[in-house]
Amino acid sequence: MRRIVLVSIVSIFIFGCGQPPDTKEIATPRLLEACLKGDFEAVKKSLDQFPELANARDKENNMPPLLRASERGHVEIVKLLLAKKADVKAVGGLSTFPNETHG
Repeated sequence: MRRIVLVSIVSIFIFGCGQPPDTKEIATPRLLEACLKGDFEAVKKSLDQFPELANARDKENNMPPLLRASERGHVEIVKLLLAKKADVKAVGGLSTFPNETHG
């Protein structure tokens, strides 16, 4: 019995208990990157775990996920973000107004 317990403890120490769960700090950049790349499953996973991330902001350029996904044409991700209550008036990056046109 002692040997089984000792082997279990050593195994946990050497191999760990698996990956720790995501935190918002970890999930936010993953979500934003997935919106750019069009990785629907990664976006869904992040939003299922942290629905409030639908309105997260990129620290570099203040872009929300909805803007990232829409400017890359990832329609299914845009629909998912809207279903999770993403702010349609949110702006970021170089824009200062939601309906601003450049050019």
